[in-house]
This record gives sequence, structure tokens and C-alpha cells, in this order.
Amino acid sequence: MPDAAPIDLAVPALERILAAAERLFAERGFDSVSISDVAAASGVCKANVFHHFAGKHALYEAVLLGSCARLGEAMERMLATGADPAGQIPHFLTWYRAYLREHPATARLLLRELTGNPDLAESGPVFPVLVRLVDMLVAHVRAGSAHGVFREGIHPTVVASLLLGVTLFNAQTEHLRRHMAAWRDVGDDAYVALLTDVLLRGVLSAQALQTR
Repeated sequence: MPDAAPIDLAVPALERILAAAERLFAERGFDSVSISDVAAASGVCKANVFHHFAGKHALYEAVLLGSCARLGEAMERMLATGADPAGQIPHFLTWYRAYLREHPATARLLLRELTGNPDLAESGPVFPVLVRLVDMLVAHVRAGSAHGVFREGIHPTVVASLLLGVTLFNAQTEHLRRHMAAWRDVGDDAYVALLTDVLLRGVLSAQALQTR
């Protein structure tokens, strides 16, 4: 388990509570975290946590809302840059990978929610943000197709799911790569370029394509 982050008492109590809760929920899951745990990790008393939140469910929802909103806003700003559609793919992959590395608790928390909540589409704040992220990427790929950048017939939703899913998986398995022989010839700096090459050019040779 990662070491607890140092407590900076100069930071407002509410910010400390939300940051500590995000880290703990991401590491342990909802059921294994108590209000006492959050209070201790944020340097406040339990009463202070209950002053801001009615209970653990309310705190968890606030953490999810904040994490999702920050990711969505950052992605929207990134996609608003003026890169051409093809150039935007490595730009997005580089940005998304860096964001997940810089916000490991957010990445783990969202992955927990996406893979462990069977009622995700019916409740909670994560699903609307997921829809928003996919829709933004779909619109970008669709625009590239309309301008003739991407081949006719390419499905923008499938491309969006690849961009989001592959990078998230990559970020969550980085700590395992040094133990996997298959990754030894994939340099960290080359990963985005190699992935972009597969996404833009496919995996079949010209000769194989001619026989299909």
C-alpha cells in the first residue's frame, strides 16, 4: 500500500478531506474505508468530516464528482487545441497518459467504478462523465472522417473506446512491465508513437490486405 501523503495543514480542511478520501477509496474501495480513516488521513476530527458530508456515501459521491469533473474539463481543453485530426491522436494519447500518471488516485478510482459497479449506468456521477468523454472523442474522429483524414467506414465509437481503454489499461499496468519480457523492447518514450502507428495504419501488411 502506498505511503500516506503528508498532511499540509495550510490547505483548507475540505480540500484535505476530499483529497484523502479520493486516495483511500482508490486504494481500498468504498467498503474498506471508514470516516475515521478519512479524518485521520486528512488531519481533522470525524465531526469535521460530518460537518461537510452527511455520511460516507455523500463523501464518496463528492469525490467521484470532483474527479470526473476535473478529468472532463481537462480533456475538453486538450481537445480544443488546433491539432489536425490525425495529429490529435498522439497528442491525446500523450496527454491522457500523462494525466493518468499525474493523478493515479483518480485513475484507480474511475477504474474501480467502471469495472466494479453493476449499476453504473443507473446511478452515480461517473456514467454521465464517461458519456461526455466518449462523445467528445467520437465527435473528433467523426470530423476527421468527414474531412477525409480517416478511412471511409471507420467507426468513431470504436476508435474512441480504443483511445480511452488502451491508455487506461497501460497506465494501470505500468508497475508490472519490468517483470514481463514482452515489454522489454517497448521503450517508454516510444510507446505513444508505436500505438499511434497501429491505430492509424493497422496491423496487416499491404500484401495481406490485397488477399482479403
